[in-house]
Amino acid sequence: MQWLDLTALGEAGLELPLAAANAAYFGSYIRRTSLASRRIGALALSLVNAALGVEAALFLLVSFAERSIAPGVGPEVAFFVRSLLLLAATFLSLIVLRGSRPRSA
Repeated sequence: MQWLDLTALGEAGLELPLAAANAAYFGSYIRRTSLASRRIGALALSLVNAALGVEAALFLLVSFAERSIAPGVGPEVAFFVRSLLLLAATFLSLIVLRGSRPRSA
């Protein structure tokens, strides 16, 4: 295995718990808020994070040989896509952390 393959696996391994925690947070937020617009937004973010988590789990389960997007596509593409998905999950986690801080008056 090359270093790009290992890095892509590591990114998927980091993305999975981030996405799962975010999906759970936004799922619980749906029950806590009374505004319909916030419920819809939280539902959308929960679904996005659930999709990120499922994709990361499937990435980890499927072997590199079977995961080829197209003939001739190498690990560079998988690394690039994994990096974008990890970045998305990380920024959503930062939103959650920022929103859960106590507010000062």
